[in-house]
Amino acid sequence: MTFSEFYFLLFPLSLTFFYWIRRYSFEQSKFLLLFFSIVFLFYADVISLLLLFCTALLNYNLIRLIRSGVYPRFLKLLGVMISLSPLLVYKGFLFEVPENTSDNVQLIFSAGIPLGLSFYALQQVTAILEGSKDKAVELSLKDYLTFSFFFVYLPSGPISPYKKLAHQFQAMGEANVPVTHINMGVSLFILGFAKKVLLADPINGTLTTFFALASSSFDITFSVLELSYMAWGSALQFYFEFSAYSDMAIGMGLCFGILLPVNFNSPFKAKEPVEYINSWHMSFMAFVREYVFQPVFSLVKKAPIRRMETRYIFAWAVAVFMTFLAAGIWHAPTHSAMLYSLYAAFLLVIFELILLKFNRTRNIKLFFLNQVVSRSLLLVSIVLLFTFIRVPSGIDTYSFFVSNLRQLYISLPPILNFLGEGNSGGYLQFDGFFPSYIYLRELGWNFVNVLSPGYAAIHIFIATIIVFFIPNTMEIFGLVNSNKFSLFHVRWRENIAVSILLGLLFVASLGMFTNNVGFIYGI
Repeated sequence: MTFSEFYFLLFPLSLTFFYWIRRYSFEQSKFLLLFFSIVFLFYADVISLLLLFCTALLNYNLIRLIRSGVYPRFLKLLGVMISLSPLLVYKGFLFEVPENTSDNVQLIFSAGIPLGLSFYALQQVTAILEGSKDKAVELSLKDYLTFSFFFVYLPSGPISPYKKLAHQFQAMGEANVPVTHINMGVSLFILGFAKKVLLADPINGTLTTFFALASSSFDITFSVLELSYMAWGSALQFYFEFSAYSDMAIGMGLCFGILLPVNFNSPFKAKEPVEYINSWHMSFMAFVREYVFQPVFSLVKKAPIRRMETRYIFAWAVAVFMTFLAAGIWHAPTHSAMLYSLYAAFLLVIFELILLKFNRTRNIKLFFLNQVVSRSLLLVSIVLLFTFIRVPSGIDTYSFFVSNLRQLYISLPPILNFLGEGNSGGYLQFDGFFPSYIYLRELGWNFVNVLSPGYAAIHIFIATIIVFFIPNTMEIFGLVNSNKFSLFHVRWRENIAVSILLGLLFVASLGMFTNNVGFIYGI
């Protein structure tokens, strides 16, 4: 299923029928929502439909048995294993399918991870662990399946835990959705769509161009600006694209009367690693914090270490390492991804211990210095991570950047060539900001979807200003109370002027929309 089919056909069609049916029956409108969600998954990925249906049906019956007091611990463990097993199997098979595997199994796994599996597997875990509690909301089979199959968050998140959504799906059949929620949802959807089209897609197009040139037969040495664009642009593209999908999902959920968890809160404004972690992919980090960090911390703090402070610090450090290891396995179960996760955990632990020491000594200068160094290293680590992820598999990331750094040079527009008088080392050239673009025509590249060097440089500069100095969409709609720095503060309002501006933004985004592919974690 393409981007436009999902967002501009399925969403408005289901929303129209949803409110039409609600005029006659609230309960039947929920059934209609379940029907549209199942039809979507059937059309998008039949394997995912079968996996989710079997998992949800088994878990629903396990929850009922646990609530009745039948082997609660064993059945909880069984439910968690059932929920995670498809994810573990597909994540393992995705990178290396054994040669002796049958042709039919090879064909199934060659398609990659089923649509939404990374999200609904964890969601089902929350249902088993939270839905089985005595005071938890007990959903009917129809409501539980609607919670499991809801197409809004199925393809790209956010991860929606049972304890935050169960009562909302139960109450969906009791009252009308406030008009304010609908207006807010549509507005947030438009801003998310604009974020993807106007910010993420142009960066993606330029990055694709650079990596296509790097994979070509030309012997190309990229300039400082081009290498910087590839590194920083990789981080910005991931942020804007992922946060855009989250914004659109939250907006669509509000239109149906469901408030989904916030997923991003200006992570690039974070001053230290912990703050960054708590601001990026917040629904996933909340999951690992509750179901990995806290249990590990509670277990390790009982270690036979005499001094209480040392024991708690040790337990915290072990819990951090286990949390990051789980995050690395969830994102990509490769040795490099897990090693990078452990490296990030190491940096986090070191900086937090240094901050703790400076807080004790109250040395303001050293504390400030550590803040600057830790934030700089944090940004460098983030950029390295996303560059590693973004570089195509056919390119050795380390060798690519090392070979270019050995021949580093700065390229400026030809109009500034008077600055090069006496330059004999070749470190300063005048072939434009992106000198490698001269090879594009020889490759027969389509320039329609590629920004020119000047526009690309201005575009990424504006994108950088946005992530560091402009309030994020969650702040604008009052969904988070953020105290992070912004040049100004603005709140969404229901009035004609805002509606006209959003309408113009939506039309402009539609006019520039060209990347009609699937979802960031989908097909």
